[in-house]
Amino acid sequence: DVTSDVQGDLADFRVVLDNYASFGPADRLIVNGDLVGSGTEAEYDEFLGVLAEHEHAAATYSIGNHEFYSGDGTAASIERFVRRTGMPGVYFRADVDGVPVLHLGSTEEPGEWAVGNQVVLGDEQLAWLDAELDSVPADQPVLIFSHHPLPAATSGTIGEGRQTYYDLDYREIDRLLDVLGDHPNVTFFTGHTHYSLHREDGTNRVAVDGGDELGFVSVNTGAVQTEWGPEPGGPDQGEWAGPAS
Repeated sequence: DVTSDVQGDLADFRVVLDNYASFGPADRLIVNGDLVGSGTEAEYDEFLGVLAEHEHAAATYSIGNHEFYSGDGTAASIERFVRRTGMPGVYFRADVDGVPVLHLGSTEEPGEWAVGNQVVLGDEQLAWLDAELDSVPADQPVLIFSHHPLPAATSGTIGEGRQTYYDLDYREIDRLLDVLGDHPNVTFFTGHTHYSLHREDGTNRVAVDGGDELGFVSVNTGAVQTEWGPEPGGPDQGEWAGPAS
């Protein structure tokens, strides 16, 4: 079970968890960033309290931009995310039934909105990702979860409704794509855009110059709080709110 962008919308989060429960047992619950609205202790209390009300699979979480919005700075925001979620860090591996599952996350608080550097992975995380992917057999699927979308990869970054500022989200985007491009067994899940899962451009293969010709797969994860689309207003004309969920 995968979702993202709860951002304090706990009423809809309860609906999501109830719907997941109706599907039957899952192997993992993954919330792919923006668990909370601004990263305060009280918001984590509320988020985790809703989870405690519902039966669910063991959960793992990605850090998103909203986890940094408390104003307490990078170190405090990351410490709070790690402590409250029980994750080993902002990036880690947590396999499910033998399938490699990797979470990525920013090591610095976001830069100015729509200007770039929303995500700073850093040399250590990029080297770790490269080594992890190289260690997996080429015929073994690998699932990667990172809150922010990649350029020209999924809803909001391609086609009608494309917002070009998403292209600036990763400071080291060229290095990240160089790593991913060699691994056609990768499926890369992203949130952040809030674009509707009813759009037809949510899942795509992304080929990287110099990489494997098959590319890797990019998938948009559904947002809990506010859905955009399914027909936004064209390149850089802003997102349109979808029907109430």
